[in-house]
Amino acid sequence: MALKQAREAATFADLNNLEVNADQLAELFNVKKGTVLHYAREAGMPRVSRGRYRLADCVQWYIEKQRALMDGGGDMTDERRKLITAQRQRHEIEAQRLRSELIDAELVMTAFNELAVIYATQLDGFGPRVAPRLLNQVDTGEVVRILHDEARHIRRSTSTAVQTFASSYTSIADH
Repeated sequence: MALKQAREAATFADLNNLEVNADQLAELFNVKKGTVLHYAREAGMPRVSRGRYRLADCVQWYIEKQRALMDGGGDMTDERRKLITAQRQRHEIEAQRLRSELIDAELVMTAFNELAVIYATQLDGFGPRVAPRLLNQVDTGEVVRILHDEARHIRRSTSTAVQTFASSYTSIADH
């Protein structure tokens, strides 16, 4: 009986010191050789020397890696984490847009462009519209009233444009 235990101990010791190459580990782990090389270079898998690995150490490392992955941890690369974060942010933004908490930037830009056109058009026409009315005015109060009426007209045009944008956005957001 002691002889059998001694042989088993010797076999186990031989297995514990057995060295393999990346191809053999790839076959054992059911991954590509490049994955094994990545494990050794960047993920911390132990190796004896370039292209040589102690089987027992690598199997133990791989088991721990798989356990960590099953527990939700693991050695996820930074790129994978960034991708997941970006996807989560995109989904949050889309949800906010659907809840009408965000307005599409293109719609806002269109609204600002429309406002700029209204101001430019109204201000370009300000002089030609007001000059004939002010031509023979000597009463300062009447001049102020005419200028004030023209400014009110520009504000009303702007307000109408903003209301039109808001109602068109609301109808878009409702769909």
